[in-house]
Amino acid sequence: MLKNKSTAFINITGLALGIACLLIISTVVRYELSFDQFHTDADRIYRVVRVSQVDGETEYRTGVSFPVPDALKTDLTSVEEVASMLYQGGVQAAIYDDDQSKEVRQLYEEDEGVVFLDPAFFNIFDFKGTDFHWIAGNKETALHEPFTLVLTESLANKYFPQEDALGKIIKVDNRYDIKVTGVVSDFPANSDFPFTMMVSYATLKTFLGDGASDWSSVSDVNQCFVRLNKGAIQAEVETQIAKIHADRGGKDLAKFRSYKLEPLSEVHTDARFGNFRNRTVSKETIWAIAIIGFFLIFTAGINFVNLTTAHAVIRSKEVGIRKVMGSGRMHLISQFLGETFIITLLSGMVALASAELVMIFAGNILQVHSEKALIKDPFILLFLLVIIVLITVLAGIYPALVMSGFNPVAAIKNKINSKVQRGVGLRWGLVTLQFVIAQVFIIGTIVVIRQMNYFRNADMGFDQEAVVTVRLPGNRLNTLQTLKNQWESEGNIKAISFASTV
Repeated sequence: MLKNKSTAFINITGLALGIACLLIISTVVRYELSFDQFHTDADRIYRVVRVSQVDGETEYRTGVSFPVPDALKTDLTSVEEVASMLYQGGVQAAIYDDDQSKEVRQLYEEDEGVVFLDPAFFNIFDFKGTDFHWIAGNKETALHEPFTLVLTESLANKYFPQEDALGKIIKVDNRYDIKVTGVVSDFPANSDFPFTMMVSYATLKTFLGDGASDWSSVSDVNQCFVRLNKGAIQAEVETQIAKIHADRGGKDLAKFRSYKLEPLSEVHTDARFGNFRNRTVSKETIWAIAIIGFFLIFTAGINFVNLTTAHAVIRSKEVGIRKVMGSGRMHLISQFLGETFIITLLSGMVALASAELVMIFAGNILQVHSEKALIKDPFILLFLLVIIVLITVLAGIYPALVMSGFNPVAAIKNKINSKVQRGVGLRWGLVTLQFVIAQVFIIGTIVVIRQMNYFRNADMGFDQEAVVTVRLPGNRLNTLQTLKNQWESEGNIKAISFASTV
């Protein structure tokens, strides 16, 4: 390595780049596949989803009618637990002093995960493989009564700094006083439940009225999760649900609307239904990324093989002298594999450090949120060791066989060109394959860049800079109309429109 610094440098940096990319890609793939897979009996947890036939089209939605969860609890014998939830998202929250006479602060939580939650949620989802835990309150009773809620630790500290949040009152949307009955640690980043304020589902039921028994109307934000009995078969349970739906909701409704079970493992990957984070990564995308990682390390291995075999002519005398001095072929093979291992080990160390820096500075771009450093992750360290061993064997065995097979006399006389020439065809084939892979990657990158430029710069048909979105508390129509009348009197405003969500 010291005598051939340029070759050693190219080999080490080439392998390091390939291994670093593979480590980063494996981290991304592993993270995306880990969503909500840490719950006990995750393989028995399903989301009830809605599939409808509308104007000859199949419509895939997540919402269920409000009476569906209760009907499943009473009529479906193949389920252990049923949990309802209605995800609201943002909320206007007002905090008052202890005697509720003076408002201390008011905040609009635009991105906070406000959800109406059934207490059975914490029986189905126990977050057993994570650091999630209850800080205050009792999970069995915290969400049973109307107008009660549970906060995550970060939101409790935000609303009640230096105070015990338990028992405090929060006025939600300037209308409802809700009591804090529990505090839990923040949900894991790799969970599709971005909840921070969990209001009891019993609170929602006080507002529903006749809607609580209406099978025809449906809200996509009202969802239902179930945990099946051990041994229950998904297809058979779906048949039972269809019968309950037809009996309770009516056969006419059941003709165009059906309820299916979506495994928990697909909630993060099935874009047809989506999830509460509004972020899905399809399995096809995940496997495509994994394949890219394989080809990157494959091309790095090709680089190593080509450089090493091309370097064989220079080392031919060394091989000849070693053979004359008594070295056998297996000894030479082990020597060259040992050299390959040293180079690969150095590359692996550089790759691990590089991947760690990428994850530190670009983890948010990759949307991978992990508190554990790569260098402390047993999976990554074991994976890196496997990569090093595989590259040593697969990339090092051919050059080792070529160089250890030199005739000692011919090698000493520098007459081994003809033997090396016989390997030129293989090297040309490898280089050609390498360039084909590179061309595919380059073309794909150009297409993606052009698509992203199109997304950013396409004419939307209106002046985006002239449109301002203002968040408003509540949705009382008389208040909105008064506000609209006042704004219309302003000379700088051309038009006003309202919407329930951006």
